[in-house]
Amino acid sequence: SFTLDIVETDSEKSIIGEASDYIKVLLKLLPNDYATPLYMSDIEGTDQKIIAENLGLTLTNTKTRIQRARLKLKDRFLECCVVGFGENGEMVSFDIKPQCTELQAEKNKLKNSL
Repeated sequence: SFTLDIVETDSEKSIIGEASDYIKVLLKLLPNDYATPLYMSDIEGTDQKIIAENLGLTLTNTKTRIQRARLKLKDRFLECCVVGFGENGEMVSFDIKPQCTELQAEKNKLKNSL
């Protein structure tokens, strides 16, 4: 089964960095059939052909799962997060909606670890 370890770095915490932390949590909440290929592709940078071989899938099936996973991740992000943008399109604010309990719990864990 797929497990995703969230590793905190000592890098500067920016709004984008904070949002990125929660995207990883949302990715972890996707079904493994979607989360694993997306993680391998977009986080680890593994070539999709290699992902297909490692997971015993066709290349077409792998590409489809990655695209569907991106859409599912986007939907969960929009469902759970409020993002504000500045005049130049840069992210200026980020918060988690109260009804998104999984991310609220992660937010509390991150705050308590600081």
